[in-house]
Amino acid sequence: MPQIRANWGTLARRRAYSEVMKKILFLSLTLLPVAHAQETNAIPATPAPITQPSVSQPPVLQPPVSPAPAAPSIAPARLKLSAPVGTNVELRSVTTSRLTVANVQVSARPGGQVTPAQLEEVRRSLQQGISAMNSAGTTTVNGKVFFKVASRDAAGNTTLVSSVVQALPAIPGSPSFSKAQNLTLRVTQSVAPDGQLTGLKIDSDQPQMNAMLKTLTPAKLQQLSKDLSGNSAALYSVPLQVGQPHSVTLSLDMQDLMKSLVGAFAGQEAGQLFQNFKSSPLTVTTTTTYQGLNAAGQHVFDTSSQYAAWQFSLTSSDARMPMTIRAELLKVQSGGTSAYTPAGLPVTLSQKTNMSMKMTMDIEDVRVNLTMNIEQGQSMQPR
Repeated sequence: MPQIRANWGTLARRRAYSEVMKKILFLSLTLLPVAHAQETNAIPATPAPITQPSVSQPPVLQPPVSPAPAAPSIAPARLKLSAPVGTNVELRSVTTSRLTVANVQVSARPGGQVTPAQLEEVRRSLQQGISAMNSAGTTTVNGKVFFKVASRDAAGNTTLVSSVVQALPAIPGSPSFSKAQNLTLRVTQSVAPDGQLTGLKIDSDQPQMNAMLKTLTPAKLQQLSKDLSGNSAALYSVPLQVGQPHSVTLSLDMQDLMKSLVGAFAGQEAGQLFQNFKSSPLTVTTTTTYQGLNAAGQHVFDTSSQYAAWQFSLTSSDARMPMTIRAELLKVQSGGTSAYTPAGLPVTLSQKTNMSMKMTMDIEDVRVNLTMNIEQGQSMQPR
């Protein structure tokens, strides 16, 4: 199997495979949906009194009594975006990521022809790359998030602009991100008095990113915005009922969305892999619980997410890197806390996500089974 040795025997090739796999897993975590629920409470009507006849007097006919009208339903209070037009908030964001690989098994692919010596060579080369990946430690990316109350119309609809400035490392093989740079994304949407969101727009200062955004439908833009804006705007529709959980289940079309995102972020090798990307929908149930006011008088929300089974597969269309990958989501633990001012603007946010995936890779005549673990953390604090 000289081709196996050619593919795996150089440090550059091992790094290429490692970088492709990291891009695949990190892009898979792009979408973390957020709660978006509404609920109303009704006060039951008080029944009208019934007049009884006197025992010692002849019964007196009473005119029929109409039941009292039902009291109107009272909707619970919600977080209001009442900050004056022109108000700006700047937060410092820190995102940490750590990827590790475990339970590595190397064998011959069914029907493949490979000797034990060749398998050992692949195992040794692969283990060197995995050891380097596991020892790389935690990657930290710093950024800024800006929130601006841009306008408010006579009906009380408020335009909120969220700008994310993220430091991105260089991506080998990517024409747009060949060197480290800052990427700015702006999310604009209108918040109605009842918390409903309309008029979503997303744009970027990076031309290729803007071209990708124009290909997304409004539904996919909505999915993307929930991650980019730190899940900030969706909380305006959550009732302020202390301790009462509010859940929503969303099914995300990861197949189309991942294909769109990879064109903007990934390098050439990962882009070729995603040409044949197939995915089941990713179903996520997110629960948000209002915790009341903290000592500073800020509204506090806790959020957690439960993920249903999810699978994806992809086949490389690059003859120089023949590869088929199948992956299955094993578990995800995701949750966080956020705080908002009485005027409805975010103050702090923290979120942690731990994910494990079982992966099978067929590379020429070799099959590799492994488990990939990703730990991610995100925090936003006032500067």
